[in-house]
Amino acid sequence: MPLLAWARRAPISFRVDFVMSQCINRIDHVVWLVHSENQQDYVDKLSKLFRTQFDGPLVRPEFGTRFWVSWEAGLEIFAPWGDNDYAKMWIQRLEQKGEGVLSVVVGVRDIEEASTHARQLGYPVSQIIGFSGDEPWKDKLESFREAIIGDALGTLLGFGEIRYADGVIETE
Repeated sequence: MPLLAWARRAPISFRVDFVMSQCINRIDHVVWLVHSENQQDYVDKLSKLFRTQFDGPLVRPEFGTRFWVSWEAGLEIFAPWGDNDYAKMWIQRLEQKGEGVLSVVVGVRDIEEASTHARQLGYPVSQIIGFSGDEPWKDKLESFREAIIGDALGTLLGFGEIRYADGVIETE
């Protein structure tokens, strides 16, 4: 029997969904906090090392930050920017801990449900933040929502309900 004829009779069903990529219950991206004067150097070095490209810089004065992101590699380089209370908080953290991992963001299917669950466990979950509209990578993400859960082992933990456009995350 020809293979195609057998396949038509086989009692196997399957479904192929064409959906955008989303990390669920695994690390979506890692955020490093660095001194502003070192940020470009780290972006250049990590771009070469991981053969990726970073988008940015994006300045968020309301959060006291400037950052570069490679969604393809799951890396973010974050630096204090400005002189508001948030910028001062990031500078203080750098003075206390030095440059290094600031946050690990774990992908979740539903950020509201995940945040409620974390609050029930006693974690001080932040407000949910999303797109502001001027991100240089907005064509790479279908949706973006994040919340900080709290501190664990000296690192902030975050939830990310982030849906990537087709082709951003390479898979085999």
